Amino acid sequence: MLDPMVVVACCAGLGLTLSFLTLGSSRLPHHTHHRQAPGGKEEEDEEEEEEEEGRPGGGGDGRGDDDPNDGRLFRLRGGGGRGGGGEGGGGGLRGRSSRSGRGSAFGRRRVMIVTAHPDDEVMFFGPTILHFTRQEEALVYILCMSTGNYYGQGRVRGQELLASCHLLGVESDNVTIYRCDDLPDDPDVVWPTVRTANLINHHLHALDVDMVVTFDMGGVSGHINHSALFFALQHLVEREVLPPRCEPYALDTVGIVRKYSSLLDVPISYSLSSCAFTVDRKNHAILQRAMRAHSSQYAWFRRLYMFFSRYVLINTLSRVTP
Repeated sequence: MLDPMVVVACCAGLGLTLSFLTLGSSRLPHHTHHRQAPGGKEEEDEEEEEEEEGRPGGGGDGRGDDDPNDGRLFRLRGGGGRGGGGEGGGGGLRGRSSRSGRGSAFGRRRVMIVTAHPDDEVMFFGPTILHFTRQEEALVYILCMSTGNYYGQGRVRGQELLASCHLLGVESDNVTIYRCDDLPDDPDVVWPTVRTANLINHHLHALDVDMVVTFDMGGVSGHINHSALFFALQHLVEREVLPPRCEPYALDTVGIVRKYSSLLDVPISYSLSSCAFTVDRKNHAILQRAMRAHSSQYAWFRRLYMFFSRYVLINTLSRVTP
């Protein structure tokens, strides 16, 4: 009879071998697409006119009768002049998002990652972001819906977000953070679905996004602010008000055992998902450096998270449906 310890050791060895063979691979559904270059100048002009109209329009169906910039919008830049601040405070850049590098963007996928707090982008969405910035060279936008000001560190965390995104390959002009009374960084406050959906949809239309990714209903960690983003995106899907080419995806939440199984979960998750992104050793090191950029949050338990979490090695996404 086989020794149980030998069986466990063999299974672990096989799992690690499959994990190393899988790392660096990515898988996208066939219906995802790359942006095609326009036929001529007239089409470009028409798109410009649509952008100037400030889509989406009014109504309570997800297009938004709220002004999408009632909250404070901070476009973080390399100089570090803006970003963060206390919840609901004054100041900041008010106005709709603008296109970045529009002339060179045709033919490149436009991907928006919608997060709840600074550091979500690296703790949860790192493999997805690195796939699109380093492998596809897509235009990646980060829309962070709060400053992470629960402990009064909003301004610092805004600058840390900028530093992290630089390491992940996201241009500083493509990083936006909101400071809004309705959307505080607070695990006890439920963000209003329609309000949150309006803000997200405004940016999706203004930037003509092809693919939007946020949390699923479980929010990975169960954080109520994370889950609110899923309900907001699902609201937009149900109302059919997303940009015409925009494909909505949510990051899969897994059980706690798989969540902290690190390498052992990689082959399981990859085989079960039709949309998965993994990192190789080089990109894994980039994620570790990006997390260290969030120095105010780099406590001992987050160091352990970055070592054991499967989300640092693999992201699996599911399409958001009504």
